[in-house]
Amino acid sequence: MRKILLFTILTLSLLPYQSIQAAFVDNYAGKFILNKQKDNSLWFVNAGDKKKYPLYRADDIALLAAKIGSKIEEIDFQKIAQSNMPVSGDKNIAKKFVGRIVERIDGTLWYVNPKDLKKYFLGNGLDTFKSLKDISEPLNYYDFSRIHKPGLAESINQYSSFEQKNVITESGKKFKVNVVSIDLDNPKLKIITDTADSGDCAGPCRSKSVSDFVLANKGFAGLNGTYFEPGAKKKNYTFSPVFKSSNKFLTNKGQLKYWTTGPVIAFDTDNNFYYFGDSRDFAKALSFKDKDNNQIIVQNNRTGILQAAMSNNPKLIAEGQNYLIDWAMDKKQRESKSIKNAISYQAEAGSKGKLMLISVSNATVIDLSETLTAMKIDYALNIDGGGSTGLYYNEEYMLGPGCNVPNAIVFSET
Repeated sequence: MRKILLFTILTLSLLPYQSIQAAFVDNYAGKFILNKQKDNSLWFVNAGDKKKYPLYRADDIALLAAKIGSKIEEIDFQKIAQSNMPVSGDKNIAKKFVGRIVERIDGTLWYVNPKDLKKYFLGNGLDTFKSLKDISEPLNYYDFSRIHKPGLAESINQYSSFEQKNVITESGKKFKVNVVSIDLDNPKLKIITDTADSGDCAGPCRSKSVSDFVLANKGFAGLNGTYFEPGAKKKNYTFSPVFKSSNKFLTNKGQLKYWTTGPVIAFDTDNNFYYFGDSRDFAKALSFKDKDNNQIIVQNNRTGILQAAMSNNPKLIAEGQNYLIDWAMDKKQRESKSIKNAISYQAEAGSKGKLMLISVSNATVIDLSETLTAMKIDYALNIDGGGSTGLYYNEEYMLGPGCNVPNAIVFSET
């Protein structure tokens, strides 16, 4: 009998990561930044809460100042040098207001730049925007995504949202849960499973950040994918089959014939959800390709063009029931407490249902399955967690960024 192949879940020490992340954000506190790699949009990182605030229009500066701005006494204002003046001014006074948007007694708004300790006028519309972009810090998409926006809940539109909440399991345990919810009835929605390599890889294999997967697919949300090998010789090799949406290639297709490969989730181009508790049933569902080389997927009375698919072990939730069994897990999955993740589906009458990217903090895989049960999830695929976690939504990492990964699931509206 073929032995079950389970990979060690990559875990990173939480405290050092938090320290590194905090130091990174501190470096941009009180500065204007540009989302340089994506759209060159302008943002401000508030020195107070260390969050980033968007500045899409000149009017947004006044709105931002109303939220986080502060008053400045005229005597102090006069002692800070102006940006277009050669004098240096009183730098000790400037340091008291550095990185802040301040309101003068006459109601005008100013910014004290950390680079030169001078004040910049924020009141000339498009001219102000241009001058702010000149003094802003350009960030690549990965670094830009590491800085949070304010709030623990947000929504791009009526079809998706993020929230952080507590869930209590039947045994009375309470877990902090981060959830990205995506309505499959969204007419613009595209579901993409992507791999860093273009085909099969025996290792070492390529990998990249979740934000890079999101950027490459013009996405608004994403989550890391399957377990993978951390060792140098076969680094980033993954056993689980994943459909690369862009070139219609199913990686590790040969593993579908083993019952130990585990469950598969899939989506057709109409965003209908498919679940296969046994990978061999998924193999049978891929009966033929059409004239355009599209993979046709068939299950019961449904037929569609395959858009995305991913497999991973162990089996968690199917038809609302917890199918997790002890022998299907290794010791780390049973005992190690870290972030655990799942791609989950919840059926809704009269619709295609809702997909949820769920991350449970300080949990074992057992805790994950019990939390999903408490949330009344209908189907769930267990995916990699711990230090691999990269939960992304609407221009930021909600959790992570974690390490680079060989594959991910991405959601786009373009």
